[in-house]
Amino acid sequence: MSRLPKAKLEKEDILTFSLKPSELAWKWGYPDSKDKSLFGDTAGSTPSGEGERQRCDRCSSIYTVSSDLAGKERECRHHYTKAKPVPYSQGCSYGYHVFRHNDDDKALAKRIGYKSVKEYAEDGEKDKDWVDVVALDCEMIYTLAGLSLARVTIIDTAEKVLLDEFVKPTQKVIDYNTTFSGITKSNLDGATMDLEGARAAVCKFIGPETIIVGHG
Repeated sequence: MSRLPKAKLEKEDILTFSLKPSELAWKWGYPDSKDKSLFGDTAGSTPSGEGERQRCDRCSSIYTVSSDLAGKERECRHHYTKAKPVPYSQGCSYGYHVFRHNDDDKALAKRIGYKSVKEYAEDGEKDKDWVDVVALDCEMIYTLAGLSLARVTIIDTAEKVLLDEFVKPTQKVIDYNTTFSGITKSNLDGATMDLEGARAAVCKFIGPETIIVGHG
């Protein structure tokens, strides 16, 4: 049986399936661009979670975030394939306690402020490289700031790789999350791009009107 030829996906093909900004906010918890506390100088006041009490993302225990990991590599007992603890089962894997902020905009913004694509455009980015439709994938690791970006990849509708970069973490790494992220220490040891650099690189291809295809 012959395979069907690939057809290039055009913006008009998926425009009817894309969500409006208002829908992104109330349906999927995207940050409110009108909330000034999430942007600019008022954000990014607490880049590290050192000393905070957080809930472990793997075992749900409450613990104190610390950069001192000595002797703590077995404090978290969990099922590594499960998103939540399994009742009446202690788990078969051990590791450090780790945390994430999920979709808590204010908690995320205190680590590093949000910045819109329009701001990068206003900073001098030209629209000649902006693409109508892209697929975006991010690999995440656990640091003192919570779940943090470690790799970003962008492809266009012709499956051309536009960007594929490892991202140097700004805080100490607690767990490389290798089982799910594929990221190892050696990957990030050679990384030269930080989060701000990754943002700027992404915005060379993603403009205010670009449709982003992601996954959950």
